[in-house]
Amino acid sequence: MATEEKLLDQVRETIRCENCLEKVNKKSGEITYHHQIFGGSIVHPM
Repeated sequence: MATEEKLLDQVRETIRCENCLEKVNKKSGEITYHHQIFGGSIVHPM
């Protein structure tokens, strides 16, 4: 799991598209790009 998180962090920092949202770290000035995702689910108890 930790390896996947590191890989995702690397991808977030380098890959972007014209629809990406931009986030600037206030302390370091580092810019990361991301998409906002909304997900829902319906759960039925058995």
